[in-house]
Amino acid sequence: MAVKIEEEEMASRDSSEDKEQVHGGIPRINIFKAKHCISGSNADQQAKQLGETGGSGERRRTQNRNPIDPIQAQQNFNVQQFAGVWRLFAVASKCSHLSTNNHRLEAVIVKVSDQTEAMRVNTLRKLDGICWDIKQEYKKAAIPGRFSRKNRGLTTDIVISETDYTNYAIVFFQQRRKITLKLYGRTTNINEAVQRKFRQLVLNNNIPDILIYKFPDYGFCETADEFHQLDDDVGTI
Repeated sequence: MAVKIEEEEMASRDSSEDKEQVHGGIPRINIFKAKHCISGSNADQQAKQLGETGGSGERRRTQNRNPIDPIQAQQNFNVQQFAGVWRLFAVASKCSHLSTNNHRLEAVIVKVSDQTEAMRVNTLRKLDGICWDIKQEYKKAAIPGRFSRKNRGLTTDIVISETDYTNYAIVFFQQRRKITLKLYGRTTNINEAVQRKFRQLVLNNNIPDILIYKFPDYGFCETADEFHQLDDDVGTI
């Protein structure tokens, strides 16, 4: 649950590729446009199809609904308990950047803190061998456990789907209507039962388990110097 648990530089790297298929990793751009095709020459059939405004409206509402909307947040989510250090354990995504560069993954730490109207996230990771501290803020939604961020026209939605606060967190991310799931741990050890639960959620969201990428459990960046700190405008972690 790093809440990209790197879905982040991926938005910029994948922008050209995502235009065709929608963090990712996290994940992205699918605009659903209703296409009405009337076949046959029967005028009554055509009138019936055109008159089914109720059904068509329902289909349009279903298509326009964000994929992340049905995802339930952790019951009685408490952001103060969620605050602290999380280590990215795994990411499940159809992001093409992940599939072609999974051999180059770097360990990721996220530090979460509670703000009055937002959740502050500091992502610590290596870029070209140098530790960076990438800072972001996600606005709290009306429902606890749901957050969003919009910068440069890109919206990132987050749902803390499940967490016990002390061991693991499963987080859903959405960018450009594409879902990415991330599994975080307070340590690098997450028990098999939680890993199986994560895998099932991945499959339930139409992501093949072959697209689950485990992140390194060594080489973490604990800090970054003052020259390698960034207030990120993209909104991915």
